[in-house]
Amino acid sequence: SRARTDRVWQHVSRLFGYVTVPFYTRLEKTGDFEPSEGSYAFASRDALVHRAEAAGLDIEGRPLVWLHLWVTPDWLASKDLEGLRLHLQRRIPAMVGRYEGRIRRWEVTNEAHDWADVLHLSHEELLDGAYMTPTYGNTLMGLAASAPSRVASSGSLMISARAFACVAW
Repeated sequence: SRARTDRVWQHVSRLFGYVTVPFYTRLEKTGDFEPSEGSYAFASRDALVHRAEAAGLDIEGRPLVWLHLWVTPDWLASKDLEGLRLHLQRRIPAMVGRYEGRIRRWEVTNEAHDWADVLHLSHEELLDGAYMTPTYGNTLMGLAASAPSRVASSGSLMISARAFACVAW
C-alpha cells in the first residue's frame, strides 16, 4: 500500500544518507535497464529517484558499465572493444544526462577484473592509464570515467576498490 511504502522511505531516510539506483544492463531482480541495444527502461529508475529526492536522500547511480556474465546480455557480449566504446558513447550520456543534477554520484564500474569480464579485455584495455591523462586515456574505464563530464562539476565518480584487488600492477 502507499502508506506502507511511505513509511519504508521514512525509515530509509532516517537511517541512511543515500540510496543506490541500479542501472544493470540485464538483471531480473531489478529489471533490465537496457533490454535491447539503445532501448532504456527509465520508468522504474525515475520512480526511485523521485522517491529518494522526496525523502531528502543523496542518490548513487551504478554502474556506468559492468561486463560480468550475470548482467551482460548476448547482444552486448558479442561486441568487440570498438563496438563497446561506441555503445558506451551513447549509453553513458543518456543515463547521466537524464539525471543531471539529481544523481550526483556515479559508480564507473564494479569489479573490473579478469574473471568478471565477458569480453576478456586485457588490463590495458580495461584499466591501465584510465586516470593518467587529461582525457583519461583511451581505455574502457577511461571512456566511462570521462564520458559523464556533467558529473565532474556537480558530483563525483567512484570505482569499486574491489576492482583493484585482483590486479597485478
